[in-house]
Amino acid sequence: MSRMSNRFPNRNRLPQYREWRLPDPVDPAVAARFARELNALPDVVPVLIKRSGGDLERARLLLSPSSFSIPVPTELPGLCAAALRIREAILRGEPIVVYSDFDADGVTGAVVVKEALEYVGAQDVSVYFPSRFKEGYGFHASCVRELASRGPCLFITTDCGINAFEGCRQAALLSSDVIVTDHHLPGESLPAAHSILDPHTPEWTPFGLGDLTGAGVAYLLALALFREVGIEKEVPDSWAHDLLTLSIAGDGHPVDGLNRQWVRSGLASLRDTHRPGIAALLEVAVIHGPGSEKRALTFDRDVTFGLVPRLNAAGRLEDARIAYRLLVGRDPVEARSLALHLDSLNRARRGMEDAIMTDCLGDLEPDSEIGYAVCASRPTWHEGVIGIAASRLREAYGRPAVLAAGDGEHLKGSVRGVPGFNVVLALSRCAKFLAGFGGHTAAGGFTVRRESLEAFFEQFREVSADLLSATPLSVPLDLDSVLNLERASQETLRELLGLEPFGQGNGVPLVASLGCAIDEIAVMGRSKEHLRLKLSQDGVAREFIWFGKAKEALSIALMGRVDVAFSPYRSVYLGEERFSSLMKDIRPSRQQSGAGYEGLIGDALEALREHESILVYTWSPDAARSLWTAFRKAGLRAAVHLEGQSRVQSHDARLALTTTGGAVISTAPWELAGSLSPTVGVMVFVAHKPLTEREREKLSTFIELRGIPSALRPELEENSRGWLSWTYPEKDSVALVWKILKKRSNGDYVPYASLDEVRLEVMREAGFPPELPGWFEGGRLLLERVLTILEELGSLEYADNRRLPGLLLRRGGKFSLAQSRAYVEGKAIRSLRGAV
Repeated sequence: MSRMSNRFPNRNRLPQYREWRLPDPVDPAVAARFARELNALPDVVPVLIKRSGGDLERARLLLSPSSFSIPVPTELPGLCAAALRIREAILRGEPIVVYSDFDADGVTGAVVVKEALEYVGAQDVSVYFPSRFKEGYGFHASCVRELASRGPCLFITTDCGINAFEGCRQAALLSSDVIVTDHHLPGESLPAAHSILDPHTPEWTPFGLGDLTGAGVAYLLALALFREVGIEKEVPDSWAHDLLTLSIAGDGHPVDGLNRQWVRSGLASLRDTHRPGIAALLEVAVIHGPGSEKRALTFDRDVTFGLVPRLNAAGRLEDARIAYRLLVGRDPVEARSLALHLDSLNRARRGMEDAIMTDCLGDLEPDSEIGYAVCASRPTWHEGVIGIAASRLREAYGRPAVLAAGDGEHLKGSVRGVPGFNVVLALSRCAKFLAGFGGHTAAGGFTVRRESLEAFFEQFREVSADLLSATPLSVPLDLDSVLNLERASQETLRELLGLEPFGQGNGVPLVASLGCAIDEIAVMGRSKEHLRLKLSQDGVAREFIWFGKAKEALSIALMGRVDVAFSPYRSVYLGEERFSSLMKDIRPSRQQSGAGYEGLIGDALEALREHESILVYTWSPDAARSLWTAFRKAGLRAAVHLEGQSRVQSHDARLALTTTGGAVISTAPWELAGSLSPTVGVMVFVAHKPLTEREREKLSTFIELRGIPSALRPELEENSRGWLSWTYPEKDSVALVWKILKKRSNGDYVPYASLDEVRLEVMREAGFPPELPGWFEGGRLLLERVLTILEELGSLEYADNRRLPGLLLRRGGKFSLAQSRAYVEGKAIRSLRGAV
C-alpha cells in the first residue's frame, strides 16, 4: 500500500509568493540634495524621498517633527467659544462633568481635560465613563439624566458625542450645555450642542487635522482654555504629551504631522515619567526594571504593544476607571497595585482573544467559501475582546472581519476593514438590520438584535463584495529601498532607525536585498521556533533573523537564490545597543524566476495593441506562476487563475481580465467565461497544450463558441514536457536525486542549506538546459517532488529540530516506487500525456 507525505500539503504546486512593490529609481541629483540638506546617509536618503514624496520640507519634518507648528486656537472654529464657556462655568461654580469613552484614547482624553481644568482652578469637576457592558459606547441620554439629576451642569465629552442627538437633547431639557470633543465621523447632521469640536466637521476640514485622536482634540481645547485665562506660558511645553502618545498608539493613528511631534516629545516624558502609575506600568510590562537604567522607549513596541494593551484591558474586561485612576493617582503603592491588576486583566484578555481565534479558525469554512467578508458570532465570546480578535482575523484572511458577541436580545459587534474598504459606509448600507453603529473608515462597532444577525451578516457580505469589486484583494509588500548586502551595515541599520517614532503612516523601514545565496540555515530559541539565515551577495555575508518561522526552513532551502525583505531591529543587552536585520518576507530570486518566455511576452505586448486583455492557458499550476512572474517583470498587470477557484479566489484574475492591458494566466479559462464582456476584446495564447481530452474539449469550446482569437505556442512544447517531468518525476529522476543526496551527505545527513547545490547538479545531470523556460522554478519543483517520494518510501526524514536542520537519509539500495502515492499518481498522469 502506498504512503502519503505530510510535508507538502499542496502537492504539485509551488507556493504563490506575495508580490513586492519596489520603489521607483531615485534621481541622483535629488538624492545628493537630500543628503546634503538633511545630513543623511546615502542609504537612508531613498527612504526619506519615498516617504516625503520627494518634498524636502516634509522629509525634514520626518527627521525633526518639532518644527511642525500647532494651529493657533483662535483659528480653529468653536475652540474660543468652548474655552469661554468653560471659564464662565468655573467663575459661576457650575459643576463640570467630563464624559469619556472607555478605551485608551478616551481615558487619556479624560485625564487631559481633568488636568487642564485643575490648571485653571476648576473645583467641582467629575469624570464619568459609561460601562461597555451596560450603557455601551456613546453620550447617552439615560446617563445625562442621572448625572444632571442634582441640577444643571456643563458636559465636556472626550472621544464621543459627535452623533449623540438624544444625549444632547436630554442635556438641553435639563438646562445643561454640552461641549463635544470627538474625532469620529459625523453623520449628515450634527447634534444640538453648545460647541462641537471634531476635525471631520466641514468647518475643521480645511485645517488638515483628520488624524487627531479624541485626546488630541481635547488637548487643543485645553490649549485654548489656557490662552483664555492667560496662563499658556505657565504650562510646560511637554504637558500631556505622554497622554497624547498613549492615545495615538491606542487608536492606531498615523505618526505624522502634529501626532509625530507629540509622540517624539511624549516618548521622553514616558521614559522620565512623573506619574507613579506609568512608572509602575513600565515595570510590570518589563520595559523598565526597578532601579535599572531607563532606556529610550520605542513607540511601536513599548507603547503600542506594552503599555496600551494593559490600559485598554480595564475598559475591555472591567471598568475604564481603573486605568484612569492609574494615570491620575499620586500614591506609588496604589499605582503598583493597579498596574498589577491591569497586567492580570491583560493576560486574561489574551487568553480570551486566543480562544476566539481558535473558535473562528475552527468554525470558518475553507478559504474558498469565506467570501468577501469574515463574519462570525458566539454567545460565549467576551464583547470587550472581539474588536482585537476581528483585527487578527482581518490580517489572517485579508478580508473585512465582523464579530458579534452576547447572549441577550441585543448583541454587540466590531468590524475591521481592509485598504480600500470604508467600514462606516458598509455599516450604513446595512443600517436596516442594526440598532445602532458608528466608527471610523477602518474600524467600527454596532448593535444588532439577535433575530437580525444572520440577515445582517448576509447583507454585509454582499455590501463587501460590491465595495471591493474594483479593488485587488492581494496587497503587495511595499518596500522603501533596495540595498546590497555590503550596504546593510550596522551603521545603516542605526541610521534607518533614526526615522523613529514608527507607527501607522511611518512604519519601520522595509528594505530588500536581491539575488542572495543561502550560506546557512539555523534554528534558534529555547523551543527552536525562530530562524536564522546567513545570506551572501558578491562575497559579503549578513545574518538575518525571522521570529517564529523555524518551520519554513525547508521551504526556504528549496528556493535556491533568494530576495529577502527586512527591517532594522534594535535590542539592548547589558546596556549595549545591538542592531539586527529582522526578516519580513523572502521569495525565490525574481531575477532568475519567470525566465525564458521572451517570445511569448513580446507577442502578448503586441496583441495588447489590438485587444484590451489577454488570456494565457497552461495545464500546469506551477507553470502558471512562472508565467505570471514573467508577465509581472514585463510590467503587465497579471493574475493567476487556477481550476476550481471560487469567486473570491479568482477575484484578482477577473479584475485583470476586465482591465485594459490586463493578463490572466489560467489553467481553466473556460471558468472565467462569465467575466468576459462582449465589449471587451480578449485574445488567448495556448502556452502548453491540455494534457487530457476533457481539458482539450473545454478549451476548444471556450475559444470557438465565443469566437476568441487564439494562438498556439509550438516553441513551448518542449517546455511543457519539462513541466510534466518536473511535476511528476520519472524513475530515473528519483534515482538521480537519491544518488546526489548520498554523494553530498555527511554521515547520511544533508543540511538544508546545501539543497540548492543539489538542485543545480540534478538539473545539469538530468540534461535540462538553463535556457529552458521556467528552468529555475522547475528545478525547485523537481527536487521537492522527489523529496516527497523519498519520504513516502521511508528513505529520508526531516531533521527540523537540529541547530542546522537538514535531511536524514535512512537507507540505500533498491526500493519499490509503487509504495509512494506521489509517484503512482504522477505515473498515471504522465500516461495521459501519451494518450492525448
